[in-house]
Amino acid sequence: MKKHIFIHIGMHKTASSALQGFLTHNAEALNNLGVSYPFPEARSVVKSGACTGNLMHVVQSQSKLISDAAEPRVMFRTYSRLIIEQETKASKNEKILFSSENFLNSMDSEMIDWLVHFSKSYRLTVICFVRDVYDFMVSMWKQRVKAGGYIEDLPTEIFSETMKNFNRLATLVSLSDAGLDIRLRSYDFHKKAIVEIFLQELGIDFETANLKQPESSEANISFSYWQAQSIIMSNAIVRSARMHALMINRFRHQPDRRPDPYFPEFDTKLLDFLGPSIDKINPYLPLNEKLRRLPRAEEVKSNTGYSKYNMEQIMEIVRDLTSHPQKLVPPAIINGLPLDFVPENYLLLNPDVALARMDPIYHYLNHGRFEGRTYKAGD
Repeated sequence: MKKHIFIHIGMHKTASSALQGFLTHNAEALNNLGVSYPFPEARSVVKSGACTGNLMHVVQSQSKLISDAAEPRVMFRTYSRLIIEQETKASKNEKILFSSENFLNSMDSEMIDWLVHFSKSYRLTVICFVRDVYDFMVSMWKQRVKAGGYIEDLPTEIFSETMKNFNRLATLVSLSDAGLDIRLRSYDFHKKAIVEIFLQELGIDFETANLKQPESSEANISFSYWQAQSIIMSNAIVRSARMHALMINRFRHQPDRRPDPYFPEFDTKLLDFLGPSIDKINPYLPLNEKLRRLPRAEEVKSNTGYSKYNMEQIMEIVRDLTSHPQKLVPPAIINGLPLDFVPENYLLLNPDVALARMDPIYHYLNHGRFEGRTYKAGD
């Protein structure tokens, strides 16, 4: 019997980090159930809520291109294939699972050809959760703000990123005719049961498997629309990278439960442009999980004004900024370290690094720059 390889394509904003944290937390138990999840991430990473899957950190450690931060997608494409092939041959289990958000970002004709070729030697199942395109775009925009990038209101770059992600996925699913087993599920429909649905695809019953959820992390709380807008507004006026980092750090620990506003014009534009891709994806989704093709007619544009609470938060951060001025002494010049790298800001923007008590300069040089980590806000 051929070994069965599962590749989880962690599409952004579909609870991929939470799922990957669960897999790492239960790697040993999964192995006892006959499913190998090689190269689990460090426990500190799981605790921080910043998991990226079981491939990226191994790619970094084994790659000969580790000094070339300009081509991370080439690095991932090249070395992830080698690692998957090596581990598949070495594993004693019939089922082997790999997961990474980088699969979708690195998807090109070369990667797709490799998947087709690989599926001729082993059973291959590709699993991916997808979500409503409008919600996906807004979540991507908020995540970009949360990560420290300087962007504007629901900008063109996020719209383009949304189109690229869905077009790559549409291209991948169209290759089922070449023998690929594609399993798509709806994040929106299964939001509260992502782990259970994923395990079903692996042939595991969550209720009887005695698997446990890791502790949730406050550092990975999503931003609200108003929090993201507060950061953008303040950054546009003050233009302080330090204040930007302080706001991001504060909002990570202060969840805003208000629902995000709805912008019908963006929704309509997205559906018009992505209609062909949605039509390719929908046949692979169960009947009740199809992606929406029509605007949300029952919703109207919400009030997007700022509240007293928003302004109070901003003023508190300004107080912190003025009370504890940033030390402008740059770190020692190290090969590969940007001249404007400030260790304290890097820790504010990357709380998992701070939680792991790792030296920020060491982490950035050996991990952060290859992962696309932001070292200063307002780029």
